[in-house]
Amino acid sequence: MLIGSFNANKPLLIPLLLIVTAILYLPAILHPELFPIITDSAPLSKWLLPSIYWNHYVAMGVGITLVIVQALLINRLLNRIKFFQRINFVPALMYVVVSGMFVDFLMPGPQMFANTFVILALGRMFDIYKTNRCFAEIFDVGFLVAIASLFSLPALSLSLFVFIGLGSLRAFNIREYIIGFLGILTPYFLIGTYYFWIDKLPQFIGEHFGSVALQTELPNGFGLAFKVIGPVVLLMLLAAAYYLQANYLKSNIQVRKYILLIVWCLLLLGASFVLDDGVTVKHFTIINVPLSIILSYFMLHIRKRKVAEGIFTFFLLLILMLQYLPSILNL
Repeated sequence: MLIGSFNANKPLLIPLLLIVTAILYLPAILHPELFPIITDSAPLSKWLLPSIYWNHYVAMGVGITLVIVQALLINRLLNRIKFFQRINFVPALMYVVVSGMFVDFLMPGPQMFANTFVILALGRMFDIYKTNRCFAEIFDVGFLVAIASLFSLPALSLSLFVFIGLGSLRAFNIREYIIGFLGILTPYFLIGTYYFWIDKLPQFIGEHFGSVALQTELPNGFGLAFKVIGPVVLLMLLAAAYYLQANYLKSNIQVRKYILLIVWCLLLLGASFVLDDGVTVKHFTIINVPLSIILSYFMLHIRKRKVAEGIFTFFLLLILMLQYLPSILNL
């Protein structure tokens, strides 16, 4: 079964990961009419998306490549920090599956590109633990968060993550907080300078920050897939929370701190819908990174392997059914 197979350090699992990704993305490849062109007011998305949307198959190729690269980046990061007891490819598998949960997730959009920089920011944040004079790493975390927000504004909610991370991993040092803030500010200063140079700074501010809705109500009106898969994911998260607290004190201090940071990352990105106007299922692509890490932890800490395999198989088959059934009915 897949969890047992991927719970090993075998580079030959990468082709199997590609096969799983292809199966998840096949309905999107075969039915381009189901996917409207995505637009976004964030400057980097505004520049990048038109260059890949000229052809549906090019866009899907970019999306699949991006998901595979992100999955391997997450896997490499978690293995590097020894987040699990043994090196394995389960995080990569879980990221690919989570990224294909909904048909809306399949088409590459602002959130998918932002996730690359969320992964890199997490990696740099983990690097500051017990590191002397880590000013460059702290600046990088803020810089990467800002770049992510220039693809998708709701990623700016991770600005709080920069300071939460410093408070969790470091003794208080005002210089480090200032450097983190400057890291966030620098990309906005540079792109603001560019727009000022071409005399479009008010337009940039209006388009980029004008979508901030500060919603106070939870989004609703999502389709059948979200109403079915959403509660399943919520139940898995609740079960993961049980395993996280049960094993928390058994983990070393470094892993404990990393767990807390990943949970904070999930909470901040999950609440980021308040910064978005007209929230759709697509918005929640932004939580795929911390969600996949927590679900990987859940799968790998279930003592009975058959139970873990059964839960994962049910989850995967449910996703495939809700993806392929509409495609079949449309034929």
